[in-house]
Parts: sequence; structure tokens; C-alpha cells
Amino acid sequence: MYCKHRDRRFGDLSVIACLQRLSFCKARCSAAFRVREAVLKKRRGLVIAAVVIIASIVAVVLWAGGRRDIVLSGTLQTSFEESAFFPDGNCSKKPYWWEWPNQLDNDLDARWKALGKPIALRVTVRGNLSGFGMHGHLGAYRREVQPFEIISVGAASRCKWWWGK
Repeated sequence: MYCKHRDRRFGDLSVIACLQRLSFCKARCSAAFRVREAVLKKRRGLVIAAVVIIASIVAVVLWAGGRRDIVLSGTLQTSFEESAFFPDGNCSKKPYWWEWPNQLDNDLDARWKALGKPIALRVTVRGNLSGFGMHGHLGAYRREVQPFEIISVGAASRCKWWWGK
């Protein structure tokens, strides 16, 4: 076995001395490697956490923002200080404010009368959905539906809800 390590005092090192020195170098290098690996793991964890946080923020911003020219289907019920639109007819969720007055009031009123004036309507419209905020009467609604085209209208049963929910 040939050892490339040389000692200033003794010249060439013996095989045993060479192996001892080599194991010392390995131990020192592996300790440094373990420290570097631990730092990289910690840094990797921080990067993953930052990416998850940024992705969550982007998702919330996109969810809270309004959408334009979409088809919405749901239950519409109106009364004194109420203009509630329940998306997909889901009465268990808080409704959106149906923009009133709007350009479709006359057409919607004619269809409502043609159906025999039911207590609620099942409507499908094309329109805009506002961003997340306080809309409608006393700001009780989180979003506002701004319809600009009626696709279909039918009779529906009234949702029981309380706006403070």
C-alpha cells in the first residue's frame, strides 16, 4: 500500500500511521458533511414552508377576488330588505346579495308573474360575482351577484336563513 502522506520529521509514514491519519480525515470530513447536511435540511424545510405560505396567500387572494362573465345557478328570494341568492340552491350557506335594481328586473318580474308568483325562484344567469366584502343590506352579504343575462327561471322553495348567521 502506498501512502501519499509525508511527515516532515520522519519522511514517509508507515502504513498504520497513514491509515490512522486517513480515518481521522474521514471522521473530520464526515462531521463537516453531517453539519452541512443538517443545515441543508433546515433550509429545505424553510423553503418548503415559504412555498406553502405563498401558495396559500395566492389561493386566498384568487378566491376573494371577483369573477367576470360566469354562469351562476341558485335560489333567489327577495322580500323587504332581502335580496338573497343561494349559489347552487344550497340553503345551508350564507347567500350572496342579488344586485338590485339591475337591468334584468323587468324581465325577471315578468317571468316571476308567469310562474304564478312563487315565494322563491331557481335561476340560472350569466353575470359577474363581486370580490369578497360587505354587500347588500347592512353589509350582511359577503359577495354580490351582478346579473346581465337570464338563462332560465323556475319556481323553488324558500330557504330558511337568518342574515346574522
